[in-house]
Amino acid sequence: MANQENTASKKTPPPKGTSSSRKGGMDRRMKNKHNTFESNMYRKMEGKEIPDSRLPKKSEMPVSPAVMGLCLFLVVGSAFFQLLTTW
Repeated sequence: MANQENTASKKTPPPKGTSSSRKGGMDRRMKNKHNTFESNMYRKMEGKEIPDSRLPKKSEMPVSPAVMGLCLFLVVGSAFFQLLTTW
């Protein structure tokens, strides 16, 4: 009977989806975002450049020059032979 009294007196955690339930790590994530924002703000005031993203920038051309040259050679070559056969 003492065991039943102990379990009845314990508070149950609030159900998920209520305002009092929080995901673990939210405070840490918010602190990190605040620190990043604050450091960027001070960099702006000092006139330093701030990166747009932490991801590496992609190259300007998505296709290599060799592949582009091959495609142009095939298109121009086939057009040239098309003109020769029609004349």
